[in-house]
Amino acid sequence: MLPQHRAPWGQGARRSDLHVEQEAILKAVPEIADYVTALTKHSRKLVVLVLRQLLRFVREYPGDRCWPRCAKRPVMGSTTLTESSA
Repeated sequence: MLPQHRAPWGQGARRSDLHVEQEAILKAVPEIADYVTALTKHSRKLVVLVLRQLLRFVREYPGDRCWPRCAKRPVMGSTTLTESSA
C-alpha cells in the first residue's frame, strides 16, 4: 500500500476488544461472561475457533438449563494440581 493511501498513525481502523463471536455469546447468555473471558485467556486452541464452537452450542441450546452450571465450571486446563486436589 502506498504511504499516501494509509491513514496516519493512531487514526486507522479501530479494533474492538471483543471478537464478534464473543459479543454474540454475551448477548445471548450474559451470565457466562466470566467463563467466556477465562476461556479466551486460558484456551490452548485458537480463541476464534473456541468461541465459534461455544457460539454454535449457544445457538443449538438456547435457554438451556446447563448455562448456570457452565458459568460456575472452571475452564479446562486452567487449574493446577494443587487446586484440583484441594
